[in-house]
Amino acid sequence: MTRALDQDGVDAIILGTKDEEALEINKKDRQYLRREKEGVLHDEESTMILDILSASISGKEDGWRFSDGSVEFVAPMVDDEFLKRIKNGEITFSAGSSIEARVRAIQSRPNMRLKTERSIVRVLNFFSPKK
Repeated sequence: MTRALDQDGVDAIILGTKDEEALEINKKDRQYLRREKEGVLHDEESTMILDILSASISGKEDGWRFSDGSVEFVAPMVDDEFLKRIKNGEITFSAGSSIEARVRAIQSRPNMRLKTERSIVRVLNFFSPKK
C-alpha cells in the first residue's frame, strides 16, 4: 500500500475514515513499513510415489511433470544417476510409469502469495506399468 511513496512526486499518503482521525504516512515513515523480501518458510525432503505425467526422454533436468495422486506439479529431475540411465537407454517410459523418489519442497511467500517449489532429488525405484 505504501509503494506509491517510492515514486517521484508522491510525498505522503493519508488514510482514514469519516469517523476517525486521518493518518498521514510520509516518505521518511516508509522505511519502517517496507516489507523485506520473504525468505524460505519451510524446506523439507520426503519420500513419495509419483506418477510421471511427462518426462524428458532425452535425459534433461527440465521438462518433467508429476502427480502425487492429488496435486500435479512441474519439477526438475536433479538425480544425475537417474538421468544417466535414461540417456543410456536403461530406462524407458510409457503411460502409467511412476517413481518412488526423494522430493524436496521449498515454501516461500514472495509478493504475499504462498509458493512451493519442488525438485526430484533422488529416484529410489522406477515402476513400469504392468502389461
